[in-house]
Amino acid sequence: MANTTIPKTSFNTDEDAELVRLLEKVRTDKGRTPSQRSFEALCAARNLPATELVILGPQGILLCVYGDGVQQFAGQWHVPGGYTGLGNLTLEDDCNAVAKRELGIEVRWIRVIDAYKWLHGAEHPHGAPVSIYMHCRPEDDVVETDTRKFFPINQLPANMILPQRRFVEKHAHSLQIWQFEGMP
Repeated sequence: MANTTIPKTSFNTDEDAELVRLLEKVRTDKGRTPSQRSFEALCAARNLPATELVILGPQGILLCVYGDGVQQFAGQWHVPGGYTGLGNLTLEDDCNAVAKRELGIEVRWIRVIDAYKWLHGAEHPHGAPVSIYMHCRPEDDVVETDTRKFFPINQLPANMILPQRRFVEKHAHSLQIWQFEGMP
């Protein structure tokens, strides 16, 4: 078969077959992950979902100091979250995968609060992820540290990732109501 361009795409048949092969490899081989360079290219090509955990306690909203994944965010406070694996079947699975990775705890999913598509380049250097903000309740105690603290919803730290600050400010009233839901 000739290597021709596939109608309604910019891929030829060989490129299409190679992309399908590589994506299938990523999907089925749970132990392998693409390099940071490949992941950044994928993020730039498609709007990938990111699960953001909104964990509320009597003291406010849980924020963490961002590590070294995206250099421009390093050292800033953020809502714990990030990209989730392809094998998760439910929103609760996504939340627990992120909670285990970011916080070392299990959570119970309560509700989807909102979604936000980041601006490529202006807000996120590797693409335009879609943050899905999930209200979760921790199943374990959340231990505060220098890099993980509850902040009053109306007293956020100055050095917070801006789109996430806007999310908290936009939903402050609801967050303050939900903060004490189900508490003894």
